[in-house]
Amino acid sequence: MVSTYGDAAGSNEIRRSDGPPWHTRRRRVQSVGTRKAWKRSARGSATAAVGLEALGDGDVMANFEIAQLDETPAVDCPCGQARRAFADLSSRSVASVHLTDIHADSRVHYHRQMTEVYVVLEGHGEIELDGERHPLRPMTAVMIHPGCRHRATGNLRILNIPIPAFDPADEHFD
Repeated sequence: MVSTYGDAAGSNEIRRSDGPPWHTRRRRVQSVGTRKAWKRSARGSATAAVGLEALGDGDVMANFEIAQLDETPAVDCPCGQARRAFADLSSRSVASVHLTDIHADSRVHYHRQMTEVYVVLEGHGEIELDGERHPLRPMTAVMIHPGCRHRATGNLRILNIPIPAFDPADEHFD
């Protein structure tokens, strides 16, 4: 599948794909006359749709998404504040990526469906997993499976990768 909009030669070549069922989702992107079309997801993250696939009637769908986490608005979460990319449940994302700043007063929570991967980027602290505390420092990675009660404490900046993509309905507290 190839789609080119406004390339150097000015062509608008479009070939459709008979791909998997998720290729049928449609997303309208306004600036089709450029190589890169930016849109805001329902959750406010800035994403770029590049390499667009035409679906007819002016609708296009991206084969990939790019997010600029430092331009994504922060939202409150049990751990502090998160900048969430690819968390739009209407997209075909199989995971999301959160740049999360953790505060010392994070709340214990769990997920019934979601696995999370934490990668510590900055700071030091601890992670509590089902009541056991473990030290955290930069470049520590932690995989948290569904059902594990968890929270991180300290002043940390982490990359959190929820799989499947983050769903606020799957955030539970005791």
